[in-house]
Amino acid sequence: MTEVIRTDQRSKDKHLERIPGRRLAEAEDIAPMFVFFASAALAYVTGQVLAAEGGMTIY
Repeated sequence: MTEVIRTDQRSKDKHLERIPGRRLAEAEDIAPMFVFFASAALAYVTGQVLAAEGGMTIY
C-alpha cells in the first residue's frame, strides 16, 4: 500500500485528502516516537500502541 501511495499520484492525492496536514509521514516524523518508547521515561509502560497517522482517524 505504501509504495502505491508514494508512486501513484491519484492514490496519493486520495490518501492525502484524509490527513489534516496534507502530507505523508517521513522517517523524521516517526523516529522520535521510537526514541521516546525506548527511553527510561517509559520503563514501566508496556504493550501500548501509538497511532502515528497524522490525525487521519479523527479527520
